[in-house]
Amino acid sequence: MNRFAILCLLALLRSLMPNSATPGQGTDRRQESTGGTIVIALSGLNVTDKTVELRYTISNHSDHDAWVCDGMREHNRVRPADYEAYVDKDGRTIVIRKQIGVPKQILTTVPRAYEGRYVLLHPAQERTWSLSLGLPMARSLMLASPGPDTDATTRLVLRVGLFDGDLPGKIRGILEIAGKLQCTRLAYTDIGAGNLDTYQRYFRGLHLSDVFGGLSGFDASWKEASEDMVIPHDWPPLLDDECCLEISVAGVLIPLVH
Repeated sequence: MNRFAILCLLALLRSLMPNSATPGQGTDRRQESTGGTIVIALSGLNVTDKTVELRYTISNHSDHDAWVCDGMREHNRVRPADYEAYVDKDGRTIVIRKQIGVPKQILTTVPRAYEGRYVLLHPAQERTWSLSLGLPMARSLMLASPGPDTDATTRLVLRVGLFDGDLPGKIRGILEIAGKLQCTRLAYTDIGAGNLDTYQRYFRGLHLSDVFGGLSGFDASWKEASEDMVIPHDWPPLLDDECCLEISVAGVLIPLVH
């Protein structure tokens, strides 16, 4: 049995315990919800000299809908939903992330807009995703910084964004109230660069309405009963209640491309 296979077996034994949703960037706190929790579990792991292939299952044990991040992409780019891959500040962990409600750490000369695609998970429903990561592995950056320069990592963390509840209903409710307020829409130049953070943080409902183009714009972008939805990235986030499902796999040697 080669080294990769041994490490794979150790990781699998350590990691087949399910994890539940946790706020923010992933902590050890369980997110309690009425009727149960949303749970993520590693359902398969295979490490060879050329690839790391993993499968994970997300189960909805609650009595209400949940919306899970299926992937991220650059706005208006025609390509399959994707993920970020970056090295954690500890220098030994590679993070695979599908989550839009995080700050943008990477700066580019050309402004780029990103969005997350979220899919519906009904009560008592579960779905399984697969990821195949080529080795040596290259960082894939959208919002995250690349992290420390290192030749390899020995730990893998998967982070998946989650909205626990009726996401389209919440957005629609916010947009309906924003419409009833009948506030004058201001251009960013009128708000002033120094006031943008205040506007986005404390007038978030109005900002959400601007981004979606009001209730009519939201209805045009999301068709009733559709089981997937696109959420644009912004910071502060347009919606502040996104949680993070997390799986941690130790003992997996992943060589990296510089």
